[in-house]
Amino acid sequence: MEQLVKENTNEVQVEQKPKKKAWKGILFSVLALFAFWGIQVLISGAASVIFMGQCIGEAGGDMTAGQELYMDKIQNSGFMTNILCLTTAISAIVAILWYKLAFVRKYTVEKKEELRKNVLHGKVIAMLIIVAVGCYSLDVTIANLVAWLSPAAMDSFDSIMGAALSGSLVISFLTMVILAPVAEECLLRGIVFQMLSKRFTAIPAVVLSALFFSLYHLNIMQALYVLPLGLLLGYTAYKCKSVLPCILIHMVNNLMPFLIMMLPEGLHGVATFVTIFIVCAVILFFLWKMQSKEER
Repeated sequence: MEQLVKENTNEVQVEQKPKKKAWKGILFSVLALFAFWGIQVLISGAASVIFMGQCIGEAGGDMTAGQELYMDKIQNSGFMTNILCLTTAISAIVAILWYKLAFVRKYTVEKKEELRKNVLHGKVIAMLIIVAVGCYSLDVTIANLVAWLSPAAMDSFDSIMGAALSGSLVISFLTMVILAPVAEECLLRGIVFQMLSKRFTAIPAVVLSALFFSLYHLNIMQALYVLPLGLLLGYTAYKCKSVLPCILIHMVNNLMPFLIMMLPEGLHGVATFVTIFIVCAVILFFLWKMQSKEER
């Protein structure tokens, strides 16, 4: 993906200079994560209280019966899926507005044209999609390795995800494939990475943004296997100077589980994902070679 953005000599020299007050970038990133966690907790908490009140009302004011009805409904009515969709949608709106007001409005016409010319065209988009599919395969392989080392941790993670996505398939798709990538990329690569890159050189900024991305998910299983994706997204944000390619990669990555569900059960094993990863790597290699020949 070296061809995505052309850096001039002055930009390279600036990137090599040590950044000052690095702790401010880390503190800002932590506070940004807490802000978005706070939004999610407040919204889900308020919705739960309202839903609990409705259940108690349906139970004729009986607190015990109302609580039992509440527990039954949140497990079987798709309540958790709907709440996840609502909190993710509001997080996406806040992240988009914050990113737009803080960074996008400062983009020059030349920068927008450079993005359109160097990134937003067919070949690069195809490469981004292939990279996303390959990275997802690597993530799943890591997840299977972690599950083999700690089956209990994977069982706990599966039960959490099962409860969160047990409702409508359409709402689950909207949340995971559309809303979550937009919210997380505007936050992690649009806001956090931008602030980190002002205080760190490229590699530390990419690594730190990946670590914050893992931390954002708040469970050890997901934190481990999304780390390669976080590194890829941070590198993409650095090279492309935009969150748009990152959103595309993230969307494709989150779409993959829905596509995998359509495969026969026998093709859900590690061998399938290793094969997909190898095929993606080979395709990317040949696309890179073709691109190199065209640039000569």
